[in-house]
Amino acid sequence: MLKIILASQSKVRKKILDEHNILNEVRPSNVDEDVVKSSLLKEKASPEIISKNLAELKANKISGKYSDNLVLGADSVIDLNGELISKPDNREKALEILRKLNGKKSSKCINK
Repeated sequence: MLKIILASQSKVRKKILDEHNILNEVRPSNVDEDVVKSSLLKEKASPEIISKNLAELKANKISGKYSDNLVLGADSVIDLNGELISKPDNREKALEILRKLNGKKSSKCINK
C-alpha cells in the first residue's frame, strides 16, 4: 500500500489523513519559513505565491529522502487585504492578529 510522507508537523493535516485511513508518516522538512517569506516579500510576492513556494519547498526537501513514496508538502497563510498574516509565535502576536481580523470579511485563508 502507498504511504504518504507528510512534510509538515501540522497536527490538523495528519488528523485528516488518519481519519480517511490514509497510511502516512510525518517527516518535518525543517524549512526556515521566516527566511523564505522575508525573501519573497522583498520580491513583492503575493501571499498565495508565498504559500505555494513554501509547500513546494517542503515537499522537494523531503522527497529526495523518500523517493519511493508520495510526499505531501503544504502551507497555509492568511491574506488580509494583501498583507501576509503568519502563525503567531506568542500570545501577544496572536491577540494582535485577532484584532486585525476582527470584523473583516475580505480576508482569505490560502492553503497549498
